Amino acid sequence: ETEVLVIYCGGTIGMKPTPEGLAPAPHYLTRNLAQRPQFHDPTKRPLTTKPTLYGKRIHYVIKEYKNLLDSSEMDMTDWVRIARDIFNNYEQYDAFVILHGTDTMAYTASALSFMLKNLTKTVILTGSTVPLSMPYKDC
Repeated sequence: ETEVLVIYCGGTIGMKPTPEGLAPAPHYLTRNLAQRPQFHDPTKRPLTTKPTLYGKRIHYVIKEYKNLLDSSEMDMTDWVRIARDIFNNYEQYDAFVILHGTDTMAYTASALSFMLKNLTKTVILTGSTVPLSMPYKDC
């Protein structure tokens, strides 16, 4: 199995639809993914995918920030936190996925490209303008 750390720092991708609009909700993303067969094989440990076409499974762990960040308010301290989370977990995981808001994703990508220079593992920074839980999403 490939081990992937998903760092959910905020953004629309993991928000919960409410009568008042989209809102961050603690652990909503993890629960939502665990209910979807494309992200979770119920015959395996939690958050392990079904085998790919090449017979590989991906097991992922979601590290959700306690206070989900609005990307329009992110600054250098938040970029350092993301980089530090990758460095602190570097030996445990094969790859990293950062779920991020779209407003300042380009700035975060630029900062991380310098802070994570010379890594030998994959780091993906992604987000969405529509929550994963909604049909017709863009993620």
